[in-house]
Amino acid sequence: MVRTAVRYIGRYGSLRRLRSGMAHKLVARTLLSLLLGLAPLASQSGYEQGKAALKRGEFAAAAQQFATDAQAGHSRAQLALGLLHAAGLGVAQSNAEATKWFARAAELGNAHAQYNLGLMLLVGIDVARNEREAVERFRRAARMGLPQAQSDLGALHFVGFHNEIGYPEALSWLRAAAERGHPLAQLNLACAYLAGGSVPWPGLEGAPLARPPGATGRLIPRDEPEAARWFLTAAAQGVAVAQFNLGLLHEKGLGVELNQAEAMKWYARAVDTEFVPAYMNLARLYESGAEGARDRAAALQLRFRAWQNGLNRPQLEPILVMHFGIRTLRHLDGRKLWSERRKIGTDDLRGGSMLFLFEPDFLLDPDLGFDLPPTFPPIGPGARPR
Repeated sequence: MVRTAVRYIGRYGSLRRLRSGMAHKLVARTLLSLLLGLAPLASQSGYEQGKAALKRGEFAAAAQQFATDAQAGHSRAQLALGLLHAAGLGVAQSNAEATKWFARAAELGNAHAQYNLGLMLLVGIDVARNEREAVERFRRAARMGLPQAQSDLGALHFVGFHNEIGYPEALSWLRAAAERGHPLAQLNLACAYLAGGSVPWPGLEGAPLARPPGATGRLIPRDEPEAARWFLTAAAQGVAVAQFNLGLLHEKGLGVELNQAEAMKWYARAVDTEFVPAYMNLARLYESGAEGARDRAAALQLRFRAWQNGLNRPQLEPILVMHFGIRTLRHLDGRKLWSERRKIGTDDLRGGSMLFLFEPDFLLDPDLGFDLPPTFPPIGPGARPR
């Protein structure tokens, strides 16, 4: 009995020690998990402090905070640090450093960084220019659901890169961005449907990535009702070219019912954005419209404003535009497009020709809550050599 009791007590003591050890291990594992879970949050506090410093205009302090989290592997901090290096805010301006941090964030799956890295590769800013790799970066960002990347990828396929024209893929990506509410993607998509798959490209030979598709016939059908639908969507977001084109479609009855009142309404909206071609077209309707809509004084005033801006005749065909880049998003008024026409060596936007506006700029994460000034150098026709 004594021996049995001693044996039992020994076993009980071993069991108690075993259970105690297991409990300690469980507690240790729990604490370790908590610490590991809180570590990123503690580190990300530097990113949050960096955002606050940005809003105060303390760029050097913001860069220090972002650098701490960037080194720890946080993609948003890496993206922010890359943007500060690209702009030269709080740190020395360095495209090489910007590229490095964009690349690190991109490898961690940051869609905005993928897009920005694509721009660096596309244009060759302090890195070897690589169109194919750039487009692949845009494609990765587009697959992550980034509307700007989807819109630009669609534009590149419509215009063509490496002598490849991918109209079906162009429509697919443009539609994806348009359905997410991207205004210039909606305009691009409408113009693509109105142009069909083959359009003349006068004066565009010098623009990056802009190459004549050639006389291959229409690879996608012209679809006026679908074009009108997307012009309407973009026009409702204040895109001047879409407003003008929608007015012209109503005036001619292309894809929509012929309706002079609707035409005048949309021309007037484009006039409000100072889109010069709308001056002449609205003046013409004021002169030739129904008795109740005629207003010769308003027509004369509009003609005078058009003459002041170098236009002396109405625009009788829709204006086809294909935008690449985000800088135009900051200039949705019509003055921007009208000034850009000079870059391709034409004095008007003739029917049947298309403007390819290549205005890249770095894409900011909306989470930053801060809008950097345009930092990307001018590119394309009319730009000074880099």
